[in-house]
Amino acid sequence: MNKNSNRVQYKDFSVWQNFYDITKQEEYWKREFAGEIARVDLKTDFLRPQIQSFRGANVVAKVKEPLSLGVKNLALKHGATEFMVTLSVFILLLGKYSRQKDIIVGTTVSGRVHADTKGMLGMFVNTLVIKGEVCPDDTFEHLILAVKEKCLQAYDNQEYQFEDLVEAVEKKRDLSRNPIFDFMFGLKEKKKPTEMQGLLGGKSAFIKRNVSKFDLSVLVECMPEGYEIDFEYCTDLFKQETIEYMARHYVTLLEEAVTHPEKKLKDLHMLDIREQEKILADFNATNVEYAREQTVVSLFENQVEKTAEHIALKFDDKQMTYAELNERANQLARTLRDLGVVPNDLVALVTERSMEMIVGILAIIKAGGAYVPINPEYPDHRIRYMLEDSSPKIVLTYKNKLPGKVEIPVLDLEDENHYANETDNLLHVNRANDLVYCIYTSGTTGNPKGVLIEHRNVVNMWVTYKETFALNDKDTVLQFANVSFDQAVGDIFPALCNGAALCIVPKNLTYDMEQLQKYIDRNNVTTASLTPKVIEALCADALPTLRLLESGGEAGNLESLKEWAKRVEVLNTYGPTESTVNATSFRVSTDSISITIGRPIANTKVYLLNGMELCGIGIPGELCIAGDGVARGYLNQPELTDKKFIKNPFGEGKLYRTGDLARWQPDGNIEYLGRIDEQVKVRGYRIELGEIESVLRKQSKIADAVVVVKEVGNDEILCAYLVAEKGQELIIPEIKEAIREEVTEYMIPAFMIQIDEFPLTINGKLDKARLPEPDMLESLKYVPPSNKTEQAIVDVFEEILGVSPIGIEDSFFELGGHSLKATAAINAIEKKTGIRLPVKEIFSSPTPAILA
Repeated sequence: MNKNSNRVQYKDFSVWQNFYDITKQEEYWKREFAGEIARVDLKTDFLRPQIQSFRGANVVAKVKEPLSLGVKNLALKHGATEFMVTLSVFILLLGKYSRQKDIIVGTTVSGRVHADTKGMLGMFVNTLVIKGEVCPDDTFEHLILAVKEKCLQAYDNQEYQFEDLVEAVEKKRDLSRNPIFDFMFGLKEKKKPTEMQGLLGGKSAFIKRNVSKFDLSVLVECMPEGYEIDFEYCTDLFKQETIEYMARHYVTLLEEAVTHPEKKLKDLHMLDIREQEKILADFNATNVEYAREQTVVSLFENQVEKTAEHIALKFDDKQMTYAELNERANQLARTLRDLGVVPNDLVALVTERSMEMIVGILAIIKAGGAYVPINPEYPDHRIRYMLEDSSPKIVLTYKNKLPGKVEIPVLDLEDENHYANETDNLLHVNRANDLVYCIYTSGTTGNPKGVLIEHRNVVNMWVTYKETFALNDKDTVLQFANVSFDQAVGDIFPALCNGAALCIVPKNLTYDMEQLQKYIDRNNVTTASLTPKVIEALCADALPTLRLLESGGEAGNLESLKEWAKRVEVLNTYGPTESTVNATSFRVSTDSISITIGRPIANTKVYLLNGMELCGIGIPGELCIAGDGVARGYLNQPELTDKKFIKNPFGEGKLYRTGDLARWQPDGNIEYLGRIDEQVKVRGYRIELGEIESVLRKQSKIADAVVVVKEVGNDEILCAYLVAEKGQELIIPEIKEAIREEVTEYMIPAFMIQIDEFPLTINGKLDKARLPEPDMLESLKYVPPSNKTEQAIVDVFEEILGVSPIGIEDSFFELGGHSLKATAAINAIEKKTGIRLPVKEIFSSPTPAILA
C-alpha cells in the first residue's frame, strides 16, 4: 500500500484488503470457536421472542473517582488497560449470574491497523469476540491476565471479519438472538467522549439510541469524576428493576475486585451492605414465638381435652371422635412399650389407608418411638430395603402381608388383642429433639434415603399451619397424600392438633377424580392439599364447602390456580422432605401475573447460594434452608448428611442444601427455576421446559402439557406430551405452527404426542418414567406436496440438501441445512417461483408447508 496517505483512498484500502492474506487469522478464530459455542444464558424476565427484538432502554450507574483510579492502578500493575480490567469484572458478573464457566462477550475495534488508514474516510469497524473463563478458585489477578491475553490475541487477529466468523462457525442461525454472543462491552475515553475504547485503545463510534442491539450492552465512560456506566438492555427480555440490580452488582463487584484482586473469584461478592441486610433480615423476617419444649404428643393430647367429642377421623362412611381415637392409640401404645419401644426407636408402618393407620401413627409416637411409613404398593425389593435399612423394632401392618420372611416382630392392627390395655394417657417420655418419624425419599444411588424428623420440627410446622391455614374445630381436612409421602404429615398433625376432622381418602378414589370430587363434597371438606395434576382434574364449583386449597409437590399451573382463586383461598407451597413438609408459601390471587414459591414460612430462613456466596436479588442460586424445620439428617448416611446439612454461616443450626435452583424477586418472593442437576441444554441453548409447557397450554383444544428431554440416537431432543380437552383430537402440525409465533425454533419439541391422561405416581406427581417413548418413524412420516409452490420448495430443498424424498413437514435445518445453504435455497426458490423471500424467512419458517 502507498505510504502517501494523501493519495490513498478507501477504495484502495478495499482492493488491498481483498488480496491481503489473513489465513492465519482465520485459523485462530476457527480454533477459538471450534465445537459447540457455549451461549451465556442469563435468566430472562420474559420469554425470548421468536424474532430478535431491538426494543431497548438504559440504566446508568456512577462510579466515583477513587474507584476509577483504583482501576487504572490495577491495570498499570498488570500491564493491562482500563478496558481489560472493567471487561474482566463484566465477565465475572456474567459468570456469577449464569453459573457458567465459559463466558463470551463482544466488543468493537476501529479496524484501522494500517498507518495509511488514519484519518481516512470509510467504515473500518470490526466486532471482536472475547472468550473468558470463570474458575471460582482462580484469583481476580489471574482473570485479568487471562482476559489480557485473549484481548491481545484478538487484536493481533482483528482483520478477520466477524461476518466471516459467523458463516464459518455458526451453522444454524437463531433469529431470536445475535450470532455467537448476546452481550457487548466497551469503554469510552475521557478525551474523546464520542469514541469508544475497545481492545488496546482502538476506536469506534458509539451512538445512544432507545434500542438495544443485544440482550445487554455495557459502556463504561471515563469522566473527570470517575465512571458513568451505561447498561443498555432489551426491554422484551428484562425488566428495568432487574437491570438496576445488575448495575449495582457490577459496581459492587468492581469495587471488591479492585480492593482485593488477590482474592479468589468465589470470594468476591456482588452484594452491598444494604442488599445483604434486605435478604438476611427483611426477606427472612419469619420469627414466631412458640413453646419450643412441646412434643407432638402433648399438642394432640391438649387438643383432645378441648374437643373430646368432636369428630377426629372420617373414612368411607365411618367416623371416630377425638376421645375414641386417643383411647385406642393409648391402648396400642402400651402394647408397643411392653415390647420395648423407647425414644428414638423406629417402628415401621406398612398399612392400607384406614383409621387404623392413624391409630398406629399416634400409638408409635405415644409409646416414645418414631414411625417409618412404607407404602404396601411399593415393589417387594424396595420394601425389603427400607426394612433392612431402618431396622425397626416392630412392624405394624393392616390388610397386607410383608414380602418374604421378616425377623422382626409384626403386629397386625386388625388383631384386637393388641388393644387390651388401659385407655388413659401414657407417661410422656419424649423430648423436643427426639425422632417422630423417618420418611424415605428417592436417592441418587438408586436406593431411597431415610429423612429423620424430630418432634420440634413438626411442632414448628403446626405453628406455621395454625398461622397460615387458620384451622379450627369447624374444619375438615382432606388426607389425600400417601402416608409415605411427607405431605401426609401436613394433613394429619395440623388437623388433629387443631381440632379439625381428618377425612382420609380411600385407596380406590385416589385415581378416580370424579368419585374423589363427590367424596370431598359429601364430607364437607374445607381444606385440601393436593398436587397440581390432581387439582386440574377437579372442579372448584362442585366443592362448595372448600375454603382453602394448597398446591404443592411440584410446579403449579398459574392459570388453573387463578381459576380456583376466584372461589377459594389458594396457596402454592414448596418444601423438600428435609424441611418438614413446607419451607415457603405463596398466596395466589386472581391478579397474579406469575407463580412463585413465595416467602419463607414461620421460623424458616432461605438463602440462595452460589457455592457459599450469598446471591442477591435476581441472581440464580441453590436454594438452601435453615430454621426450625430442618431435619436431623439421613438415616445411616453420615457422609451424605455432612454434605447436605452444613453449618449455617448466617446464623444458628444447620443449613440444608436442596439442589434446587431459584432466585429472589425484588418483593421478597422466590422464583423456582428447577433442579440444578436437571438443567436442560439442547444444541447449546439452555431451555426452560416450563416456558414451553406454558405456551402449549395456551393453545386451543389443549387441556394440559408436559415437556421432557428424551435421548434419541445420540441426540437429546424435546418431547411434548399433550392432553386434549374432552372429545378433541389434536392436529400436531397446526400446534407446531401456532407455537412458532411465540417461541424460538430450538424450543419447539421435535415430538408431540397426544395421550389420554398423564401417568401419576402414588403421591399424585407426574410419573415421567411411564410416559410413552416417541416414535421416530411416526415423527418422520412423509407428507407429499399438495400444490405447485410446495413442490417447488421441496425440489429446491432436495437439490440443496442432497436428501430425498423430503416432505412438506420436514425442517430444512433438521435435514442438514445451515446459513450458507439457506441463502442458496432462497436464491433457488426465487429462480423457480419468481418470488424473492428474505433469508430470515427460512429460519422462522423452515418447512416447505410453512414457507409456501
